[in-house]
Amino acid sequence: TQGILGSVTSGKSALVHRYLTGSYVREESPEGGRFKKEIVVDGQSFLLLIRDEGGPPEIEFSNWVDGVIFVFSLEDETSFHSIYNYYRRLVQYRNLSNVPLILVGTQDSICSERPRVIFDDRAKKLASDLKRCAYYESCSTYGLNVDHRRLNDLGFGRNIPVKQGWLLKRTSKGKISNKEWKKKYVALEDEGNLTYYSSMHDYMENINKKSLSVVKTTIKVPGRHPSVTSKSSPTSKTGWFPSHKFIPCLQIISSQVHITKQNLVKHSFFSHESSNYRVFILDENAEFHLISMDGISWQFMSSCSVERDEWVTAIERQIMIGLQNFSSNKPNPCKRLFNEIAGNTACVDCSAPDPTWVSLNLGCLMCIECSGIHRNLGTHISRVRSLELDDWPLEFTKILDKTGNLIANSVWEGLINNEVVKPDLQTSREVRETFIRDKYERKLFLPKLSAKYAADISSSLCYAIADGNSQLTMHLLAHASRDDVNRPVGSEQQAPLHVASSVADLASVQLLLWSRADPNQPDGLGQTPISIAEQSGHWECHRVM
Repeated sequence: TQGILGSVTSGKSALVHRYLTGSYVREESPEGGRFKKEIVVDGQSFLLLIRDEGGPPEIEFSNWVDGVIFVFSLEDETSFHSIYNYYRRLVQYRNLSNVPLILVGTQDSICSERPRVIFDDRAKKLASDLKRCAYYESCSTYGLNVDHRRLNDLGFGRNIPVKQGWLLKRTSKGKISNKEWKKKYVALEDEGNLTYYSSMHDYMENINKKSLSVVKTTIKVPGRHPSVTSKSSPTSKTGWFPSHKFIPCLQIISSQVHITKQNLVKHSFFSHESSNYRVFILDENAEFHLISMDGISWQFMSSCSVERDEWVTAIERQIMIGLQNFSSNKPNPCKRLFNEIAGNTACVDCSAPDPTWVSLNLGCLMCIECSGIHRNLGTHISRVRSLELDDWPLEFTKILDKTGNLIANSVWEGLINNEVVKPDLQTSREVRETFIRDKYERKLFLPKLSAKYAADISSSLCYAIADGNSQLTMHLLAHASRDDVNRPVGSEQQAPLHVASSVADLASVQLLLWSRADPNQPDGLGQTPISIAEQSGHWECHRVM
């Protein structure tokens, strides 16, 4: 059992963090923490217990430890003098003659603005006063004297995160207007997992966590269009950490800070720096959202727009790496099946070969470059899914069985003429995005419906679904409003979803639901699409609704 003593400005929490995880975080934990790590000594495995004390040692701490590490910062006089106080307090409770002691001076915060003030002579004098105490200098930033060279002997910790730090996360429970922001410690790993914790202690213990895979999400910055570009924050002259102007503003003492949107700008956060408190005002424009294929949203807020952009850039990079590097040794029947459909062997927008991404509601396959643009259109226009990364429930496969790139382009490129040049493999992203937005968002190439169908889109949809005419169904849905897909027609006063449920057209059921059809709308006989599916034994349709 190892005890760690030092003031809140000593750098002890960063030292412990570096030892446990192999990464540096410029964050002090005033409450301390208890941790464990498996180590190997002389070929035998042991469990090392570490106690980072949040204040002066008490009797329970003093009797618990087998060894003590005193930590101070080489640029902070207060942390240096506190070691004497901690030592005197410790000897009141326990005879230290047989307790190993180590004194550590940390270099983490030394820079031009905060030069070194504790030099070797004073540090060694302190070690001598503590009696039988070895002295080391360490740098958690680079891993100097943090057992970095002996990790193989001591056992492995977790992978070093790509990015980590404090963020605010908006709760997903309660009314939208009353959702609160709570402080979370967030780590982005190179596998594309974003994990958040309620405290630094939970992070270092790797407990009480929630994770999501960013590869299966779209990242959005409210008010920004198109996707965000990379912005790097300035660094200090030492290159160790961001300049003091950009130090994360969410280094707050309490981990249970509740903020509503109404008082957001007025709310201040505090970080402990040296012996003073520095006040930061939140930038309410520093939000970013992660949105899953199913429309689930995770809302985060950083301390400022600069830090927000760093997170966005890091997450976007992990999304791209995950998509490009993904490979599977398992056979992929969906990919083989969909590529056998005419037109599906090339991207629907740029004709790149072997597309592996799908727009479900548009019924087409695309390459990874075009899929990124489709994701930015929003799920109300294009619902993007991977043939290789995602699961494929039956309703999704049925859609592509009945549609495909030939049908999609007969609808969405029906008005293209020789003056319009489609993108190809060499086309820039900007030109490619303009074409895709013209095609699906602005609908510049979408033919008008003939007078026969335009007069009553609801009746036309019922006819197309009952007739199994997928091309006409897709063309009608491209023009249909919410009222069109819910308007009852005919003597039985049925809407298109009633018809799709009656004929067990699972693909049309799903497409209509995405077009905001109401599965609980009664027809002239009082039956809903759900009850029709249940009575008819169309259980897949019933499940989807």
